[in-house]
Amino acid sequence: MNGRAITQLSLLSFVGVFLVAPLTAEVQVSSPGSLAYAFSPRLWFALGLAAIVLLALFHAFIGARKSRRSNQAAFAESDRLNRAFLRAFPDSIFIVSRDGSFVKYSAGNLPIAGLPPDGVAGKNITDLLSPDDAARLTAALESVLNTGETREIEMPLESPFGEKTFEFRIVPLDSGHALSIARDVTDRIAQEASMVAHLKEKEALIREVHHRVKNNLQVMSSLIALQSDLLRDETDRLLMQETQRRIHTMAYLHNLIYRSEDCASIDLGEYIDEIVRNLQIALSVTPEQIGVNLDVTSVRVLPETALPVGLIVNELVSNSFEYAFPGLATGSISVQAILEGPTLTLTVSDTGCGLPAGFSPEKAQSLGWILINSLSRQIGAKLELLPGAGTAVRLTFPLSEK
Repeated sequence: MNGRAITQLSLLSFVGVFLVAPLTAEVQVSSPGSLAYAFSPRLWFALGLAAIVLLALFHAFIGARKSRRSNQAAFAESDRLNRAFLRAFPDSIFIVSRDGSFVKYSAGNLPIAGLPPDGVAGKNITDLLSPDDAARLTAALESVLNTGETREIEMPLESPFGEKTFEFRIVPLDSGHALSIARDVTDRIAQEASMVAHLKEKEALIREVHHRVKNNLQVMSSLIALQSDLLRDETDRLLMQETQRRIHTMAYLHNLIYRSEDCASIDLGEYIDEIVRNLQIALSVTPEQIGVNLDVTSVRVLPETALPVGLIVNELVSNSFEYAFPGLATGSISVQAILEGPTLTLTVSDTGCGLPAGFSPEKAQSLGWILINSLSRQIGAKLELLPGAGTAVRLTFPLSEK
């Protein structure tokens, strides 16, 4: 209830009292020719009621004035806080209509294209931006108003401090207006570009390290080959060649990392395939003599996991090539790796003559089996000899894909 309404009700109450009072008074004749009013109880009741109404209206009037002043003070405080918030807010905020006209605009700390707040209201996007920028922003605005979905776009624009890249986040207000927050993301984009450049530089350095390690291993292999040529004892020469093949297995890993786009992991299937194919060449084994069947899951693993697995495969496949098929016997070798959940099962088998009766991998004294046992423990693998014709070795170990 406002002050004008309270005043009107007060006047009506006074008028009512004066109109009702004569009607409720008793007329008495004190002398011929004269009349007097005597106040009856009804009149006193009317006067008391009027007084109560007047007091209530006066109280309501005072309360309304206090409430109005309080609301005005609260509104002023809220408006002051909102204005302070907008001044402190670093982003530019504007409301734009469907036709591209600016309705409201708060410049923030960095005005868009150097536009002052008083020079934007009522103007159109096409008046303030270049044709290409205006067309892109208008298209985004149209899309937001038509679909009701929020959109984000990045655009390079001119500012008082040179060219800056702004990120526009546009949200619909109603069917004909949208609110947009424009944030300066120039520094963020520069930081991201710097991080990408540093990452690429780091990856290039890592690849170079692996490339040099691979070259050094090749040098070591060549030195061993030269040394083995000077050996007269055939057994010693074979041992040197086995060492050379182990070095090659390590060199293949570094070569794969060097060629890979992801330096943090390698494809285990590709690694095992390269080991087996190079063993065929090194041992002069033709497919007609011994066929090779590879069934290896394509899974990326860490180099620290791939290297032990590769050395184990090297030992097992080398043993099959060299000892499983004596004389001119022919046969086949299978290498299978299956990933089931977090567990990888690696099986290397052949159709050759098999291992001696009572053979135990844990008690074997050859360097090859010592390496297999040691590397199996390193990766937490369970080592098993499977029954049946030929030789079949199975390793089961946990594996985290990368």
